[in-house]
Amino acid sequence: MSPGGREPPDSETDPFGPDFRAFLAPEADRLSLLSTMLASRGISGQVLAIAGRRHLLVRACHGKPAVILVAHYDRVAESPGALDNSAACLVLVRVAAHLGSSRLGKNRDRHRSGDGKSQRGGVLILFTDGEEAPATEGALSQGSYSLGLGLRSILGGGQTALRGGQTPSAGGQTPGKWPTRPSILVLDVVGRGSRLLLSTSARRAFAPGEDPEGAAILAGTVTALRRAAVKAGIGEPLELPLPWSDDLGFSLAGLPSVGISLLPASEAERLSRAVSGLALLPGAELLGPAWPGTWALTHSPQDCIECLEPDALRAMEDFCLAFCREAG
Repeated sequence: MSPGGREPPDSETDPFGPDFRAFLAPEADRLSLLSTMLASRGISGQVLAIAGRRHLLVRACHGKPAVILVAHYDRVAESPGALDNSAACLVLVRVAAHLGSSRLGKNRDRHRSGDGKSQRGGVLILFTDGEEAPATEGALSQGSYSLGLGLRSILGGGQTALRGGQTPSAGGQTPGKWPTRPSILVLDVVGRGSRLLLSTSARRAFAPGEDPEGAAILAGTVTALRRAAVKAGIGEPLELPLPWSDDLGFSLAGLPSVGISLLPASEAERLSRAVSGLALLPGAELLGPAWPGTWALTHSPQDCIECLEPDALRAMEDFCLAFCREAG
């Protein structure tokens, strides 16, 4: 670790490292390479095979989960997927390494439970599969939906197994009451720019009148996110409707989650003006020139490592660590 606590660059001349470049290769076994990136930093992960998807779970801080950090590792065909969503994966690999060796990771001694009492709070990091599926298969096909239902066994409710490719629920419904619902932060397209965006898209799924506990958890997550952004030096985030990521599947499974992204400041301000007052994000055709150029690179061969900005990844690493302090 560097004196400031952050993991040093992967090499003096390459801010990303050869393992990350291999992760972007066309025929890469991305799950295997994620495991390799973690192992090289002394971190082990557990593969969760659920409903035909293969997710990777890292218990970054032990204890009852108070925080879950999420990044999808799948990508669309014909795209290197640097922005969408390899950069976020690298950020969380580095965060896992930091938590595994720092006082923050070892002394997780406070967590606000539902009854207001303090208890130890753990941090889980999830690298998810099947985030891109809804574009062609529908929302319930997203890997985070079946994973969200399966998380009941990790969070202490029900007997659902997180192995063997089983579907964690019958009839597509969330079974019973959640024993605990942690703060879930979903990172997507965070490798470029300096303006943090906070998605408002999931809030409609947790109206105070329909799910007061979920609404309270979501509000607490947003408050922790804002504090963390300021403490990490990113500044107050813009709150906008953003494209759905794994926050869609988790929300459908009854887990409040917040999606975040980064954009260059000029793109973020232009988008903010265009979607002001809207509950959901219009498509690129309707937004026209307000559609961010960064987003136009995703799902294309142009989404390559040259799109990434090392400073953006470092800022997101600092932000995620600050969020673990604030939300846990």
